[in-house]
This record gives sequence, C-alpha cells and structure tokens, in this order.
Amino acid sequence: MSGTYSDVKGAEDCKPCEKGTASEGTGATSCDKCVPGSYSNTTGQSKCELCKPGSSTNGESGSESCSLCSLGYNAKTPGTGNCTACLAGYFADDYGSVECIPCSAGTFTDTNATISCSNCTAGSYSEQGAAICNLCGPGNFSSSPGAGSCSMCPVGTSTNGIVRGATSCSPCDPGTITSSPGGLVCTPCYPGSSTNNETGASECSPCPPGSFTAAEGAAMCEVCGRGTFADGKGQTSCTSCPSNKTYTTYKLGATSPSDCIGPRLLAVNRSDMVVMEYYDEAHINNTIGDIAYLVAQSGDWRVAQLSGEKTVLSNSNHLEIRRGVFGVSPVMTDLFCYVDQEEHGKYFRGYQTEDKDGRKCLTHCRNEEGVKEGPSCMVKVNGTEQMSPCGVPKCLWNVQCYTQDGVGYRGNQTSGTQNDIPYSCQKWSSDFPHPHTYHPSPSNAAKYGIGQHNKCRNPDPRNSSKPWCYTTSIFVRYVYCDEIPYCENTKLPVFYF
Repeated sequence: MSGTYSDVKGAEDCKPCEKGTASEGTGATSCDKCVPGSYSNTTGQSKCELCKPGSSTNGESGSESCSLCSLGYNAKTPGTGNCTACLAGYFADDYGSVECIPCSAGTFTDTNATISCSNCTAGSYSEQGAAICNLCGPGNFSSSPGAGSCSMCPVGTSTNGIVRGATSCSPCDPGTITSSPGGLVCTPCYPGSSTNNETGASECSPCPPGSFTAAEGAAMCEVCGRGTFADGKGQTSCTSCPSNKTYTTYKLGATSPSDCIGPRLLAVNRSDMVVMEYYDEAHINNTIGDIAYLVAQSGDWRVAQLSGEKTVLSNSNHLEIRRGVFGVSPVMTDLFCYVDQEEHGKYFRGYQTEDKDGRKCLTHCRNEEGVKEGPSCMVKVNGTEQMSPCGVPKCLWNVQCYTQDGVGYRGNQTSGTQNDIPYSCQKWSSDFPHPHTYHPSPSNAAKYGIGQHNKCRNPDPRNSSKPWCYTTSIFVRYVYCDEIPYCENTKLPVFYF
C-alpha cells in the first residue's frame, strides 16, 4: 500500500516510510526522500507536503519539517527549497516573511538580506524601494534625515552655490535676490537699484529720484550729495549742477535741475538767441560784436571792461555791451551764501524762492532779526503760515579769503603788515590814533562790513584792491591785510553747510 515499502523478498508485512520520505502506489521497495521544499513529519506518508510560503528546507532533501525564512529572507511560493535574500532596497524584519518590504521613501539599504532600512542623510532623498539616496539637486535642499523628496529654496534664498546635497537655504544678502524658487545663487541687483538693505529679498527696487547706485549688488541706494541731483528712478549716477564751484543744492538727495542754486549769466546775440552761458568768473571776447547784451538770469554779476569801467548787473536785468573784452564774475556773498559772522546772515539778500524742504516761500529769504538758523522765509504748512529755514549755506569765500577787490570780505583778520612788520588794526568806531570817515553806519555795515570792531575791510575800493585797516601805531596810518589769501588762489569751497 502507499506510504509503505518492503526491501525483503517474501516479507509478510511492509514497513512504513520513515519521516522525511514517502512512497506512492504499492509494491515499493524503498521510500523516496522528500525533495527540497517539501517534507513529511510522520511515518507512512504517501507523499511529501510542500513547505508553506515564508519557509523552506534550506535546500535539503528528506526534511521532516520546514524552517521559517531567516530575517532578511523570504519565500513567496509554496515548496521553496531555499529562502531568497531580500534585494537592496528591500528588507524583511520578521521570520517567515513571504515577501520583502520595500524601503519607505526617505530610507534605503544598499545590501542584500537586510533586516531594516537606514535614513537618508540631510541633503539627500530617496523614493520607495531605494538602494541608494540621491543628493538634492541645484537649488533644492533637505534639512533633516529621512527625506522622501527635496524642497525648492523659497524666493529670496539660495543654496549659496552648493550644486548638490544642500541641507539648507540661506537668505540672500542685502543687494542680492532670487526672484523665483530653486535659487542656486543669489543674483546681484543691477546698477540703479537696491534691496533697501533687506535680507532675503525677492526683487530689486529702482533707486528713487535723488539717489543712485553706480555698481551692481548695492544694498542701499546712495543719496545724491550737495551740488548734484537725480531726476528719475533707477539712476546709476547723479548729475552735477552746472558748476561745482558756484553751484550747490540746499538739500541732499536733490531730484531736479531746478534744485541747483547758483549764478547764471546769458550772452545773447542780436537775434535774441543765447550764444553762451556763464556760471563762474569768465572773460567775454566781444571784439567782433556778436554779443548784443548780457542777461543776469540768476544772481548779480560784476561786469568789467579792460578800460576799468565796472558795472553790477542785477538779477533778472540785462546790459547792452559794446565791442571789446569783458570780465564777468558772480556776486556770491549774501546772495547764494550768507555770512554767519554778520549776525547769522543779517545782510543776506538772495533771490531764493523755496525753503530747505522745497516749499514755496511766501516772503523773501531773510534774517534781519539775526536768528541763529540763518535766512528763513514764510511758508504755508497744513494751511498755517510759519517761518522756515531756507537752507542757505554759509559763505567761506570772503570769510577765510577775499574776492575781487575785497569789498565783500567779512572775515576776522585784525592785523596787517608793512615791510614785514605786523601792526594791529584800529577800531573803525575810533578816531585814535588816526581820524577817518569810515565810521560804523547802517550803510557802511551793509556795504562794507564796517562795525564796532577792528577787522580788516575795504570801504575804499577806488583806491584799494584788497582788505586793509588803520593801525594802532601813530607812525603807520594803515596797512594791507596781506595774510588774507585771494580766494581764487586757494582750494577753499565758496560755501559750506
């Protein structure tokens, strides 16, 4: 009968097949060993049982039982002779696994027969069933281990040039931006723009009027300095006023050519066409008579012929000229700057029409009261009239040096020399030791700076071409104040703020 055998002829009884063997049919002289992947755990079996999924006979035949697959192995089908090792990217963490489990996203295993997966390090990622982790690409990052995907750097940040494997994104420094996600590096702002000192900016802003940036990557726009202006957005430089000597702006960050304050003289031909403009001291050659007249468009101008004839051309007036050569020079003191030493600009008589903030003046800029703030004018603020400083600069010329014939000098020099011998100046209010006629008066104070002091002045331009004074010595009536330099020979600016 099946499950038995007889290996002796003429035996009365058959023997049952031993464990691990089986025989089918009758008349068997021996039992067959169970093939790998099958077993018999009792005697007298007619056939071997297949190992269940998740188990095997470890490749052996004649097994009495099946063994569960070890950790890291699996057997998917019944009758498996040998459990199969889990491939890289898969694992089996239990005995008797039927199938290997794929590593979850963010983990990996790079060897076979693994019982667990490891986390991807920061800066890398993996998809499900990965044998390796992939480094994050340009402009992407993962900040913690076990990432299933990398994130793009937000706008305003970048990976600072790290092409692969970035673990974080850094905010763009001021002056640089990224305008879309996934920035590898931050891009510098173009000239004429900035990020307004913002960190992590996503766009550059054009410089507002009155400011500029000359180079790329500027964190902040620079305010235009005195004597310059920028009359539109996104400027890469400031435009200079017509003369860096006689012109300035009463405020920083000027936005218009009209903010430039200074003298302007026009030379006009007989067809009423402007043929030349002057902003500083100059010589006009009109020997062929192509210039018909001069117009003082801004400020007062001194006009002198070679013959010595001198004329002051007042603001907004014109002067017909003949053939010949003329010298012209603008009057700066008390027109475009004020003398702080004279009661903070008491005699200032300029033609400015706005205060320091650009508001229209309702009165002239003056300081007849001698207040410390200097010349001011009446403006209307929120419907209320009030005084406001005009922002006029202080004169340096005619204070630390003298111009022309020294009539406008208002400095503090109180001594002169004769034959290299110094002499102290006599007070103008005194007639000792030298009587004179240039005593303090409103007229002499305004025109020549004569006052209750002994400072060098020139109240006699017909006979003197520089500042002078009477001396305290009975032997020397007057001396020239030669220590005062001629402004044109110095590098001193005309005015200061």
